Amino acid sequence: MIQKIGFILAVATAMLLSSCEKDEPYDHPFVYIIQADDNSYAATSTVSSQATVVRTYNICLSSKELTENLVVDYSFTVGDGLKAGVDFERMTTGSQVVFVPGVYSMPIRIRWLPNEVDTSKDNTVTIRIENTNLGFTIGFPGPDQLSRQHTIRKINM
Repeated sequence: MIQKIGFILAVATAMLLSSCEKDEPYDHPFVYIIQADDNSYAATSTVSSQATVVRTYNICLSSKELTENLVVDYSFTVGDGLKAGVDFERMTTGSQVVFVPGVYSMPIRIRWLPNEVDTSKDNTVTIRIENTNLGFTIGFPGPDQLSRQHTIRKINM
């Protein structure tokens, strides 16, 4: 019995020690989006209906240095309660950002304008990463694809 337990412990220890090396890099490139000044990587944020502010939302790249450009396509979806030019202005236009080698963050900027919102409507803007030209993972690795999109809700204050 003691020999069996010793054998099982020896096998388990060998498997544990050989399963990964501490210096082995995680080499799985991915892109994600966050609000620039948010260290919690939250998927949502709010902006006051009284605010006159420019907010930056970054599409970020996590990978070793690239040898070619990475093109990231994203969508910009506005809820039925908000109107461009009244509630916000897109300072970064288009639906693509391009990461050249050595660049790991690309900004999307929105100027929020003071305007009360109708609380019965969808007062959100959602920035969603749709795809990349190099087939990188979208959002944090894993089935939930966390930080694939960021939703900003405009609220009355």
